[in-house]
Amino acid sequence: AQNGCVIAYKFKGKRFDCGGAEGYIDATNFCYETFYKSGIA
Repeated sequence: AQNGCVIAYKFKGKRFDCGGAEGYIDATNFCYETFYKSGIA
């Protein structure tokens, strides 16, 4: 960053902080609701 070499990328979709239990559970629930309930998986 000090040399001006930082590159950024904007992601599509939802992001989760899986560093703790709450974020991991949120991500798991989101995947379940998105894929399993909709019949994709």
